[in-house]
Amino acid sequence: MKKSIVLCAILCALLCGCQTGGGSDQPETETQDQKTPTAPDVPDTASGEVQTRLAYYEQLVTDLQQELLGLKTEIFTGRVEYESRIAELEAELEAAEQAMPSVPSDADTAGGEQPSDVANFRYSVTNGAVTITSYIGSDKAVTIPATVEGCPVVAIGDRAFMDNANLTSVTIPDGVTSIGWFAFSGCVSLENVSIPATVQSISYGAFQNCNDTLTVACSVGSYAEAYARSYGMRTKSE
Repeated sequence: MKKSIVLCAILCALLCGCQTGGGSDQPETETQDQKTPTAPDVPDTASGEVQTRLAYYEQLVTDLQQELLGLKTEIFTGRVEYESRIAELEAELEAAEQAMPSVPSDADTAGGEQPSDVANFRYSVTNGAVTITSYIGSDKAVTIPATVEGCPVVAIGDRAFMDNANLTSVTIPDGVTSIGWFAFSGCVSLENVSIPATVQSISYGAFQNCNDTLTVACSVGSYAEAYARSYGMRTKSE
């Protein structure tokens, strides 16, 4: 009887041990099965290239914005100067129209600006040099005199021939060094103008709104030739 009890106790112990060992193995297996493998780290070279290209285009945009700002500033400055000069000329024109009598009188010859006895010009004299200020004749072909009452003609003044629709040709004499603002602007019939090599300055709009066939007769390599070509005007060598 005692042997039977001891034998039963041993069998029970063995059975418990087997169950315990089997139970412990199962969770371990499940834990191992649940593990997920991780991907190895790969260097992100594409991201670096994108950043480099982005930095390049940002710098390009910045450079273009600065260039655009510079151009806008230059245009604005030129426009301010242009509008300021136009205002001055309009004020001068208004004052001249109010002061100028409809018929020339002896008073005209007393001042600095007076009509020419020969060529129907008005002019001013400063330090012995003459500036032609306007043409009051009706000739189609006009030759500007080289001297007026013994004084050399050195300049064609602002708007001297402006809007003269009758004018077809003009000859400017040697000794003239400058042509003023809008001097021949609006001379829609003007086809030929002769400009000497002595001219070194032609102001803005001097030949604005003239005939499309206008030809400038000038010396090769002169300031007048360079000016005419810069505005797409025809030239003829003298």
